[in-house]
Amino acid sequence: MFFMGFEGLTYEEDENGKLVYTEHITNHSDGINLDQAVSLYLMWPGGNYPGFVREQFFQGAESKPTTRAKAEKALTYAIDQQDIWPRFNYTLEENDQLSAILTDLDPLDNFFLKVFF
Repeated sequence: MFFMGFEGLTYEEDENGKLVYTEHITNHSDGINLDQAVSLYLMWPGGNYPGFVREQFFQGAESKPTTRAKAEKALTYAIDQQDIWPRFNYTLEENDQLSAILTDLDPLDNFFLKVFF
């Protein structure tokens, strides 16, 4: 119920036994997109929920074939998990120094983001 909602209203089972959103969700009469239609009935849009997601019960845009194909292409550029560093823990003195440095660097960073991207 968390991802798919209410049988007959927001989802139904197709001839292969797969759960799919109803026409009321995928082609809403008000012209709203899938996420907007789902959010009228469910609480998951926007994320921030604790849980383990199974493809069988999740029909969001992230599980669409085109999105998955793009993600697979991007996977070759992903950083290996063992190369990702955790956040650093700083002492109070280091934190004060870092805060002062970032106060100077953040505007410069924002400037270059606008110029080059």
